[in-house]
Amino acid sequence: MPEVNRVMEKMKFCCQYIGGGNWEGYSGKPITDVNNIVIIGSDMGPLMVPEALKLYSWRRPQGLVCLNK
Repeated sequence: MPEVNRVMEKMKFCCQYIGGGNWEGYSGKPITDVNNIVIIGSDMGPLMVPEALKLYSWRRPQGLVCLNK
C-alpha cells in the first residue's frame, strides 16, 4: 500500500501542476490538452474517466481520447 500511496501523490502533483498552468510544453507555453492514444486494449477506461471527473475538472487541460479500432 505505501507504493500505491507514493504513486497517487505523484499523480496528484502532476494533475495540480498541469491544471494550474505551470507545466510548459516544448514551445514554452502551458499545456492545455492531454491526449490518450489507445492502440490495443479496452477503451472503456479512457472514455469513462473524463465523464466521471467532469464535476471536478478545471477548464484546462482538456482530455482527448484517440481510438484505433
